[in-house]
Amino acid sequence: MNSDEYRQLELERMQRLDEALERAEAGRASEDDWNIIRYECGAPKRPVVSLKTVSIGARNESHSG
Repeated sequence: MNSDEYRQLELERMQRLDEALERAEAGRASEDDWNIIRYECGAPKRPVVSLKTVSIGARNESHSG
C-alpha cells in the first residue's frame, strides 16, 4: 500500500467517524455507529448484560432462614 492509498483510507475512516458522531449527537446513532465511536476512542465494546432470574420459591427459601 502506498502513501496515497493509506491517506485515502484514513480520510474514509475519519469520514465514517464524523458521520457516526453526527448521528449520535442527533440521537439516532445505530449500534454500528456506537461501535465505530468506541473503536476510535479505544473503548471496549459495550458489555453484554444478562439478568439472572430467581423463582419466587427459591427467593423465599433464602430469606426465611
